[in-house]
Amino acid sequence: RIGRSAFVTPRAAMATVLSATLLGLSSPVGLRRFSPRIRMQAEWVESTVFFDPPVSSRFTPPLSSKQYLRASEAAVAKHAAIIFDQLRQEAAALSGSPLTSGLGERTVLSRSSLSEAAAAVLVEQLRSAGLGEDGAESAALWREVSSALAAPWLLRCVVCDLYKILDVDPAATGLLQPLLYFKGFHALTLHRVAHHLWARDDGPADRFAALRLQSAGASLFSVDIHPAATIGATSENRPP
Repeated sequence: RIGRSAFVTPRAAMATVLSATLLGLSSPVGLRRFSPRIRMQAEWVESTVFFDPPVSSRFTPPLSSKQYLRASEAAVAKHAAIIFDQLRQEAAALSGSPLTSGLGERTVLSRSSLSEAAAAVLVEQLRSAGLGEDGAESAALWREVSSALAAPWLLRCVVCDLYKILDVDPAATGLLQPLLYFKGFHALTLHRVAHHLWARDDGPADRFAALRLQSAGASLFSVDIHPAATIGATSENRPP
């Protein structure tokens, strides 16, 4: 329908490019499906948004279930990189206060990817609840959470959850705010890690580890979700 419009604003073109990327259509072949005017505006927006994202951003694509489920892993990785670049820009501003400078450094600026930043936030919360109190357990906690969130399907969830927050929550002024402070995002992301451990099921220890994360999440966020529960689609029921 967009491709038939007589005039498309740059904002609409931006949504077109971002949606097309989520669908894996931002190649020349994919863009040929749109009208010449759309292709011209889309190419301009892609050069100014994708490769130089704005510092202050609500650059949210309209997310549908098909986009969420069928985007290629390469498209999701591109969005994860855009989000992480934006997080780094927002975290740099935290150096202006001694109350926030260390937080920005620990959670974002010293990290190399979106999955690591999300893991750093969760692990810091879990340690405050008593997990990872000794060195070996602390290292194991970081290893399990960071490796789980780096898995392609969980990274897809983190990307789409953050975009959805910006899309529907007017209180979110950027991406760093929900990453650091939104308990709903923390609770859901922790559940996804616990579900990952539960589904992996390399032995009884995996399931007890998942239950331990569930218990910590209930104490920290007042959200109690059994790790066997499925929230939305999973990699197992994802359509081809």
